[in-house]
Amino acid sequence: METAVPDNDITQERTGQGIGCPGWNFLYHTLSCCLDREAENIVVETGTNWGFSTITMARALIDSGLRGHVYSWETDAANHQRACDNIASAGVASQVTLYHGSVAEGLGRFAVELDGSIRFAFLDGSHQQDEVLREFTIVYPK
Repeated sequence: METAVPDNDITQERTGQGIGCPGWNFLYHTLSCCLDREAENIVVETGTNWGFSTITMARALIDSGLRGHVYSWETDAANHQRACDNIASAGVASQVTLYHGSVAEGLGRFAVELDGSIRFAFLDGSHQQDEVLREFTIVYPK
């Protein structure tokens, strides 16, 4: 985080928006442009890592004032725990559900059980073509 913007409260005070703006502009604004004003905005992320993009997307939802939730998957246990801590510290835990384990299995189960549609998907868990295509194949019908 930038020295002049040490936490979300100061960012909110100085800019009127959450840490997603200006910190992670592209992701924040891309998601913001895709939100549906009438429906629940389901956001899916693979590859939580330490939770920074997750926080950014949750802030975009919060700042929009629209209904929505971020669901994110991480395979590495240490990264998952660090993401949980970071998301709690950022004050966005109520907007986020984190999963630890296999993305293909967890995301597949999630998509089957989801009563509704996925509004936005950030597929960043693996950069291997076959795995990205597998994730895309799961989320695209939704």
